[in-house]
Amino acid sequence: MAKLYGWGAAVVIVGALFKIEHFPGASIMLIVGLGIEALIFFFSAFEPPHAEPDWTLVYPELAGIDPIDGIS
Repeated sequence: MAKLYGWGAAVVIVGALFKIEHFPGASIMLIVGLGIEALIFFFSAFEPPHAEPDWTLVYPELAGIDPIDGIS
């Protein structure tokens, strides 16, 4: 999904550049790029949330535990 975000953003950026420079095809590029971005954001709403790891297991000092002797 991350690659699709990049492709959609690239089309929008190039379309904006074309629009600024008054090159032909700018409007269709912006329409396609923004349409792709809208579809991507729509489908990304249904992705499961990212699970955060328990950082106190990875870094015991975050829990106030001394990693050397194992006590607070």
